[in-house]
Amino acid sequence: MFKRHSKIFYFIFFLAGVAVFLLLASPSLSSKVKPFFVKPAVEKSADSLEGRETESAEISKIFGAAINTATTTATTHSQARSFSETKTAKKISLELPILIYHHIDKLPQKTAYPGLFNDPAVFEQQLIALKNDGYQTIFLKDLAEALTGKKQLPVKSLALTFDDGYEDFYQQAFPLLKKYDSRATVFVIVDSLNTPGYLTTKQLKEMSASGLVKIGSHTLSHINLKIASDQQIREEIVNSKKKLEKILGQAVDDFAYPYGFFNGRDEQTVREAGYSSAVSTRIGKYQSQNDIFSLRRLRPGNRVASGLLDFLKAF
Repeated sequence: MFKRHSKIFYFIFFLAGVAVFLLLASPSLSSKVKPFFVKPAVEKSADSLEGRETESAEISKIFGAAINTATTTATTHSQARSFSETKTAKKISLELPILIYHHIDKLPQKTAYPGLFNDPAVFEQQLIALKNDGYQTIFLKDLAEALTGKKQLPVKSLALTFDDGYEDFYQQAFPLLKKYDSRATVFVIVDSLNTPGYLTTKQLKEMSASGLVKIGSHTLSHINLKIASDQQIREEIVNSKKKLEKILGQAVDDFAYPYGFFNGRDEQTVREAGYSSAVSTRIGKYQSQNDIFSLRRLRPGNRVASGLLDFLKAF
């Protein structure tokens, strides 16, 4: 009795196997009938490579190594290429270091912020190392145009930025920029202009006319924007731009967040004010079109020669 039932069972199993084989072998039928392990179709954009990989992983868990890995690998590679091309078309990213400085001067005997000082001799050695390694200094406006697809940049581009607008920039850094034909952006605290220790409007005009220095805004009073009211934010961001443009007689395109503090509201205000870009103190050298109003920067410190170049490659 047992043997008879076993034969019937095997016969039914055999017929079922033949039916599945014929079904899968027929293109017209297999296109209409989906295997039981495939999830219901979910619309995904070209950006959802992660979703497709997750589905493949779940299928692998069910069927193990029996899945045709060669086919899966080829499909994944094809999807990856498509994904990369789509992302490139939608969002531009560039490897471009932006260096941040404050004072270019000898370290005072007494200061609460020694990390904000770079010795002029060290800064000169940094300019030499960058130039010898093939770096070309650009303005932030150039970077903004590149990130929006309007401009091509040299392969080894780099931006120099100086926060606060201290007078030692004119006394120490500006002569070195001229000596080594290097470009830089200086972010000034507008209400501090023409006060002891800070740049004067006359110096701003001279440097701007040189073609080597762009002037950007660092607000009116170096306020912490994150805790400021909406009215204060607009006044600091919008009016500082207007005042600088009146002094210089030209557009002011760049902005730096005081203390590096900002949020989405601040970014939006900067964008609406008509700036082309804004820099933060977030660490990194990869700049993205999505982050054009929160660009990343690096602090070179006192690194020179190969130490500086290795530092730039490490990020």
